[in-house]
Amino acid sequence: MKFNPDEVIRNHIDSGNTVKILIAEDELITQRFLELTLQKLGFSCDLSSDGSDTLDKIRKNHYDIVLLDMQLPILSGEEVLTAMMEEGLISRSFVIAQTAYTLKKDINRFLSLGCRSHISKPISPHKLKVKIAEALLQLSGK
Repeated sequence: MKFNPDEVIRNHIDSGNTVKILIAEDELITQRFLELTLQKLGFSCDLSSDGSDTLDKIRKNHYDIVLLDMQLPILSGEEVLTAMMEEGLISRSFVIAQTAYTLKKDINRFLSLGCRSHISKPISPHKLKVKIAEALLQLSGK
């Protein structure tokens, strides 16, 4: 499916729909890059730097999109996903795995754990924009 990510994001924001995003990333530079990139696109987001805090935030808040680093400290991204699945929280969010792992078997494992998409590190602003637009399209049922 071809689409214009800028148009998808602009239409979503112009329609007045809000999107709650959680960035779960332990590397401060990557966390700040993701936050600034999302802000430039017109979104605000919450931040988390370890898996335990990420899971607590997901339990207490509804997030439309979760950018989940798969190698978080305390609880890994996989452990967060497993807990979300066990607690029935996985269907509430569009989880995008952030990972340096690019092998098909690793990506498939993350998808089987409940991620709906993945983004490979290093993350470019364009790749992030495309992934957010894809998530918005799926969340809106288009």
